[in-house]
Amino acid sequence: MYRQSGQTITSVDYDRAKSFQLSNLFGTASKIFSSGNAIDPITSDFVTEQINSDNMGINSSITLFQGNQLNNQIAQNKLLMEKSIFQEEIEKNNIALNILETYLQALYSKENISIAENKLAASEQEVPQSNPNQRPTRHRL
Repeated sequence: MYRQSGQTITSVDYDRAKSFQLSNLFGTASKIFSSGNAIDPITSDFVTEQINSDNMGINSSITLFQGNQLNNQIAQNKLLMEKSIFQEEIEKNNIALNILETYLQALYSKENISIAENKLAASEQEVPQSNPNQRPTRHRL
């Protein structure tokens, strides 16, 4: 699961780096209504005033050249994305090798048990020959 999310992250980074080559466009708009009372300084009467204002703005930008930084960033993110794919394959291969190594170790241990049992049987056969008065005893592993 982690590797898949790592690939997703590098894929998103790659797409984002490519999108930096595109232009962008921002727009804003606002409308303000305000109303209030004030005293007219000439007549000293209360005056009710209403003020309406509209604000609108638009902004656009495009990067023409940035010292080839955008192209290098795109190439770097593409390589990182490919690296994450290869890293996943390496991890899969390492898991398979660890399983095989454990299996071979179990076979080797089983063979060592068989050799030890054969040595025990041979030793038990030698004991009566070295001391004919002693009765043979059988040991189990």
